[in-house]
Amino acid sequence: MRILYVNSTHRWGGVKSWCLRSARSLQQRGHELWVAGRRGDPFLDACRDADLSILPLSFGMSWSPLLILRLHGLIRRLGIEVTVCNTGRDLSTAGVASRLAGVPVVHRVGSGRDFPDSWVRRRTHQLLATRLLAPAQVVRDVLLKSYGWLRPDDVAVSWNGALAPARPALPGPADRLVCLSRLAVGKGLETLLQAMAQLQRADRLLQLDLVGEGPLEAKLKSSSRELGLEESVRFPGFVRPAAGVLSLAGIGVLPSLREGFPNTLLEYWAAGLAVVASDLPGVREALDGSGAALLVPPGDADALAQALGRLLDDDGLRRDTAVAGQARLAERFTSVREAERLEAFYKGLIAERRP
Repeated sequence: MRILYVNSTHRWGGVKSWCLRSARSLQQRGHELWVAGRRGDPFLDACRDADLSILPLSFGMSWSPLLILRLHGLIRRLGIEVTVCNTGRDLSTAGVASRLAGVPVVHRVGSGRDFPDSWVRRRTHQLLATRLLAPAQVVRDVLLKSYGWLRPDDVAVSWNGALAPARPALPGPADRLVCLSRLAVGKGLETLLQAMAQLQRADRLLQLDLVGEGPLEAKLKSSSRELGLEESVRFPGFVRPAAGVLSLAGIGVLPSLREGFPNTLLEYWAAGLAVVASDLPGVREALDGSGAALLVPPGDADALAQALGRLLDDDGLRRDTAVAGQARLAERFTSVREAERLEAFYKGLIAERRP
């Protein structure tokens, strides 16, 4: 297959990580992949480093005739068979170019409320998107509930994946925590800092790497100082790949207030970490009763502190949780299994357009 991924977003989020990982895995299975993105975007540099073919573009306004014509020419010249878009701007440019060329278009969404429910967006999807692709069943359910004009057959599911475990499930020091997250509203990071402060007041000295960037960075740094955590919390910024910082930790924390399907959870499992996570539908779907994480109510600093304390006090629980995480990853969520699911999905779309 010849597949084109298009991502015009400015920031690196979960869909970009998915795009890079899945494109690389599909290429390793013998398919031809191209990734189109903003000129000068570090995301394209990462794709190039992964030996993917890149197409740097200047994305301007939606429905740009010049960009549509250029993409149409590229799609025809490269023999693209499936185009995968992320945002509405991608659909209004690469989506139009692909449909003019008779190529099916996949709109990959990260959560159940990724786009506004407007007449324009409805018509855009109905005209251009062959399928929406969700990363979890719970995301599909929310999409169908939120957008009544979607039919069940319009939305497919392919769970995310992660690279094979980077090390055996032997967690590092229990007092080293890591949280991979965009520093933004809804990620529960204030709750995590409050839990850290509670543990510190109980003479439990921890170190936390809060890895990411975003609009709340200054506020979170101020909060950590006010809570007396300036010596305990580091803000290393955006780190990709994250394997180096993960290898230093023993516990991974996912304190989000809302998530679709958490890629971060898979990264923690691959790194052999014990995990504490918010009890959210997407997290429960990933775990499926496996015991691969301790779950706490979202936004509950007391419960989060207690769960972290349990892992700190019980080496056996910490080890068992980490082992269960790697077993769950191997069972369902490796990048190889993800590539197999996507391969079957894309081949089905190609077969639909053939007489």
